[in-house]
Amino acid sequence: MWRNKRISNWLTLCLAMLIVSSPAASAQIDQPVLSCDFGDVVIDLSFSSARLNSCKQTEDTVFSVSTAPENVPINPSPWYAFKLYAETPQDITVYLHYPVSRHRYLPKISSDGVNWQPIAEQDLQLLFDGKTIKMRLQAGPEALWVAGQEIVDNRFYDEFTNELANLDFIDRETLGLSADGRPVYMLKTTTPAERYIVLIGRQHPPEISGALAMTHFVERILRDEPLANAFRAQYGLLITPNMNPDGVEHGFWRHNMGGIDLNRDWGPFTQPETRLMRDQLNRFLEPGMPRLSLFLDFHSTNRDVFYTPTREVTQHLPEFTDRWLSQVQARMQQIYADYEVEAVPGYNAESAVAKNWISQVFGVPAITVEIGDETPRAMIHSLAVIAAEEMMTLLLSLEN
Repeated sequence: MWRNKRISNWLTLCLAMLIVSSPAASAQIDQPVLSCDFGDVVIDLSFSSARLNSCKQTEDTVFSVSTAPENVPINPSPWYAFKLYAETPQDITVYLHYPVSRHRYLPKISSDGVNWQPIAEQDLQLLFDGKTIKMRLQAGPEALWVAGQEIVDNRFYDEFTNELANLDFIDRETLGLSADGRPVYMLKTTTPAERYIVLIGRQHPPEISGALAMTHFVERILRDEPLANAFRAQYGLLITPNMNPDGVEHGFWRHNMGGIDLNRDWGPFTQPETRLMRDQLNRFLEPGMPRLSLFLDFHSTNRDVFYTPTREVTQHLPEFTDRWLSQVQARMQQIYADYEVEAVPGYNAESAVAKNWISQVFGVPAITVEIGDETPRAMIHSLAVIAAEEMMTLLLSLEN
């Protein structure tokens, strides 16, 4: 029944928008409003990864909401996620405002929080130079999920890593706790190896397309089939798919609970999440320990692009990156004739991103894999699987 779906502690007070004017205030974390109950319509944010910062009813079936970042300054990644209920089936108009950003993520809708589809083109309108979007939504007694991307929350990672840990060659370890006390999980192969591949993801919470790619990539290299089995016989794996569980939980735009961009903290290591990975990686520098061969960091942006190291800083396997991406492009073009792999080489010792720190300390290929926000999900799957297969094939030929 409709009444049973309501949560008892709906908040009707809308929070003021976040205003931060000084660097000293930039670490303050702004928490979103929990929910808004308007009688026969409820906007609910009482779930993992939800985010809106204000909500009000302007007409019977018209609502105005906004999303603001956890703190500033920040990358323009205006995340939003909410559930919509109506006592009776009806069309609802929602104006979503971006006070400190512009529209980035095409709304996705779902009836169960699992299966998602983009909002219909006729139900979306961009207004005021991207500072507002207008959505027409069909609400009813059952929840309608609305979010900037598919929701991939901490529960997903708990189940995903736990399921993979059931494989007889995989262990799941808790590296430690996030700033807010959540576990940071790492998957590790149990077969002794002289060389290791390290994969990380979700430093930035809204970057779902990169998270999807990483999931497919990991599943491919853990298959029980000849190529993957041969690869794992030679290479160990360290996989941390969710570096920022606090940001994921709270629907943050970019940062962790400390108000820091984790991918600008590799070097300073001021945050527990990056320190956990640093300590794990530094073991490769100890005498008699295996060596690191490759580091991949999965992200999202407005297109598919690989940020690669320069050959000057890649002392080990300097030819890997160009050959890998060339082979990936050749295979992708068998499926998508016009697909082009974009590679952007670069290295800046002063930039505390993961790939630069890895390149500087270990001298191995360290690549930021960026997937387009709206890259078709079938294409993401193809790209991830092909990239995994070509990585395994090439490394086996280069180092064995």
